[in-house]
Amino acid sequence: MILIGIVLLILGLLVSILAFRGRIVARGQFCRKCRFDLAGLDIEAAQAKCPECGCEIHHESARRPLIRRRSRVGFMVATILFLAGGGGVWAGAAGKSGAIIAAMPDPIVLLLTDLGVDKALDELVVRVSKVPSTMSKASWNRAIEQGLAFQADQTLVWDVRWGEVLFQGIDQGRLSVEQLERYFVNADEVKITVRDQVHPGASGFGYLLELESTRGRIMTFGRVAYQLNRHVKSYGVQGEDPIWTRDTDGRYARLRLSFSSRTSPLWGQSATWQMHDYFAQEPGNVVDVYFYYEMTLVPIGETEPIFTHTVRKEFEIQIIDEDEPIVRTNKNEEAIRRVMDNMQIAPIRIMGEIEEPKPNRYTQVMRIMLDSSVPFDPLSLEVFLLIDGQEIMVGSITRNSILASYRGHMSYGIKPGDAEGMEAAKGVHARLLKDQSATVIVRTNAVLVEKIPNIEEVLGVDFMFENVPIEIVETSRELNTPIRDGAQGKAVPVAN
Repeated sequence: MILIGIVLLILGLLVSILAFRGRIVARGQFCRKCRFDLAGLDIEAAQAKCPECGCEIHHESARRPLIRRRSRVGFMVATILFLAGGGGVWAGAAGKSGAIIAAMPDPIVLLLTDLGVDKALDELVVRVSKVPSTMSKASWNRAIEQGLAFQADQTLVWDVRWGEVLFQGIDQGRLSVEQLERYFVNADEVKITVRDQVHPGASGFGYLLELESTRGRIMTFGRVAYQLNRHVKSYGVQGEDPIWTRDTDGRYARLRLSFSSRTSPLWGQSATWQMHDYFAQEPGNVVDVYFYYEMTLVPIGETEPIFTHTVRKEFEIQIIDEDEPIVRTNKNEEAIRRVMDNMQIAPIRIMGEIEEPKPNRYTQVMRIMLDSSVPFDPLSLEVFLLIDGQEIMVGSITRNSILASYRGHMSYGIKPGDAEGMEAAKGVHARLLKDQSATVIVRTNAVLVEKIPNIEEVLGVDFMFENVPIEIVETSRELNTPIRDGAQGKAVPVAN
């Protein structure tokens, strides 16, 4: 603070010198003593005198070529700088800088924030948070521009206090449309990850959209009256029209902005399904693709967007040999043992009687839950019931991150109109009712996650649970209620 005070004193001295010297208000020839305008007079004559004061003016030293007027505003600014600088030096020595800054006018507080004074930014947060505001429109705009400049500089570590300043500006409707667009574009770092390898003739490739709002976080919880939509608008092969375009027409779901929860949400995960013709090539070829994604800001309760910001991303998708795996299988013995020791299964839920099939609705037959309380490597598993030596597919588990625990529910059901599948399901249901237990086999299948781009390898673990008990429920509601407890059973290895 002492250093800042010294800088302000020097600035005050420079401003006072400039103010004393003044600004030029007239040019020509003037009497040096009384400043009378000598225009039109024969000032070179030996006896020439000033008509106003009578001084001889035929000597060049008796005349001046311009008139300056001292600046009252400059003297006022210099006085403020002297006071602020002197107060800064004193406050730095006495440890009372916060109180001194709190007594300063808004322009000086903003100047100090520009100079990097930490307590000045604290004071600015206090002032922008006041409702009704005591800051002028000019001071508000300067504060917003300072915050936007800080936000746009990716070399600076984000300061949530600037986030608070900008949030208050948005909440009070003080940002222009251009400033709103700058804010939201710089607040969020958009990342599109694609599965950049496919087999010949693949239907498509997976992509993952992530949003990290590192430069939009604020000090406190806050919501503003806007909805922000982010989505992939279209994608295709470079040099050609889009293969797929999303016609939102106002139909997409929008998220009301909540600044307390904008840390690193996942937008979603999807895959393209229209690429057969482009991927029907020999291994080694590359297909260049592009994505367009949009950010659209809409006031709550309205339909017309304030702005739409569009970004293009380009990627290369490599076609690899059919025998080359896209996702590797990891045979780490320690990781496999950790899964075997900690994975449990709950009793298999079934209804006393299978419900009659209904149009446009799956018919639920059973529900299985696997559970683990410890973290383990990414998995890609298929789950089967073993009945009379035949493995009947129940569901799958794909896990793409290491979490503290895992709980996965699978429901085995029959599609509408699948008469053959329904007959088979009735046979399985009758056998489960009769035996009152079943063997559940879990096998690794890396193909399940080929279109999930952030999974590079999965754990190659195959295991089974023997004599898993059957739990009979009366209604489909009970069947579909998540199983909260009751996990049991010991996983044992199963031969591939």
